[in-house]
Amino acid sequence: TVDPGASDALREAAAHRLARLAALTDDEGQPLVPAAHPYRWWGLEEPTRSAVPLRDRDQPVTLSGSALDQLANTCALQWFLGREVKADAPATAAQGFGNVVHVLADE
Repeated sequence: TVDPGASDALREAAAHRLARLAALTDDEGQPLVPAAHPYRWWGLEEPTRSAVPLRDRDQPVTLSGSALDQLANTCALQWFLGREVKADAPATAAQGFGNVVHVLADE
């Protein structure tokens, strides 16, 4: 979402910079910074709602030491996306393989 504490001048400056970035293309006309284009700004979209909760509210959230550290030292949304919905991509193939092993072990 848009930061309500940002001044109009800051918002205008950010919009101009993003417009410049969105206009940059390579020799073949492909955008150099696709994320700068407004259609990629997920923060401007309305939040989606689910009729079914992602987890049972009556069940406790199990936290490992590393999960607790991540929750304490990053934002709650980053923790949720990485730990609860597995929305972060593994940095290496070995991590991806490790993730598969963990999922299989949990089942």
